[in-house]
Amino acid sequence: MNPQAKPLSDFASNRYLSYPHTNGFADGGASLVVGQIEEKTVSLWKRHLASGKEVRLGVFPVTKAPPNKLIWFDVAFDVNRLVAVVDQSVWLIDLTRLDAPRKIYQPPATHSLNCLPSITADGRQLLMMLNREEKIYHAVHMDLESGAERVLFEHTWFANHLHFSPADPHWIGYCHEGATGKIPDRIWAWHAEKAPQGRCLFDQRSDHPPLKLCVGHERWSFHTPSTVVVAYGVSPAGPRGLYEVFADDRPARLISPGERDYHCDVSRDGRWAVVDTTGPHDAPGCGWENALDICDILIVDMKTGRREFLARSRQYKFHPRHPHPVFSPDGSTIFYNEAESGGDHNRIMEVLNPWKVGSCRSTARQEPGFRVQGSGPGKQLSDCEGVVHPSDSAS
Repeated sequence: MNPQAKPLSDFASNRYLSYPHTNGFADGGASLVVGQIEEKTVSLWKRHLASGKEVRLGVFPVTKAPPNKLIWFDVAFDVNRLVAVVDQSVWLIDLTRLDAPRKIYQPPATHSLNCLPSITADGRQLLMMLNREEKIYHAVHMDLESGAERVLFEHTWFANHLHFSPADPHWIGYCHEGATGKIPDRIWAWHAEKAPQGRCLFDQRSDHPPLKLCVGHERWSFHTPSTVVVAYGVSPAGPRGLYEVFADDRPARLISPGERDYHCDVSRDGRWAVVDTTGPHDAPGCGWENALDICDILIVDMKTGRREFLARSRQYKFHPRHPHPVFSPDGSTIFYNEAESGGDHNRIMEVLNPWKVGSCRSTARQEPGFRVQGSGPGKQLSDCEGVVHPSDSAS
């Protein structure tokens, strides 16, 4: 029996999570930082998860119009420092002292700043992607102690999703961005000694060569230098589903087949992954076939590939109204976005991990009437149940 999802925020507040390959958790995992979209501004808030106490971290005028009116951010988990990209500037916030936000970087007028920053857990290193007018993309590293900047690498194609490997920050993951059906080399990594020019890590080979898998939404792992990545349901051949791609020479491995996987995250101990889907996970077809506006949240055993349905959510085509499920640092809870019907507003949901031994299960019910194929009514669950992790069971 699955735990029931419950809202952490309401649609009226229009809140969203950090991007899934960044970190939104602070205070050792006790708090969660979220964005809030307002009429003329976007604000950042820190919420203590146990007490519900909230602190507003900053309010920023954002010149972008909806649906792109939002701020992406990343939290240095070990030291409670946050970086955020606001229009064409990078801002730093100390989450312990709650000082006023401080602008630390603005690109030259000849360059454009990508909206996704990355900061190391110790808060000392920052990554940014810049591009010049002639479409040369530069990965820029900044030492946040000294302010020193250097270009790590450059490409003549759209390099995106730049982020440090949490397991080994010497490895930096990124992607060749573009239409998935036209990109045969999506997953890349950089290392000063082992891949100084950057290296593609995944050949995207399908079971029907020369057809290639359509892959994306990579998230580098916490427990080892690898990344989890989705082979989308729109791939012209299989196996579709969730993969692990390694920084060394090992071939990519299929963790769990799935015809509708969309975004992914991995728990910090590497035991579990979570995916959302393009449509109901049990609907016929693959990819966006019969998808409606539904996304399901499923937990995946990284060792066996077993999957379990956790919750049903809505998605809308623009950020931040994708579910983007993420694990809490202790693996006990999965947080995700849910779009309002029609896509105008967003809220944050949470659901407990049924495979975490000793997880306390919520008694909240999912929104009445929100049912599509395979979605039953909410049921009351006991307050706490010890659950055996499937990898540890003989069955």
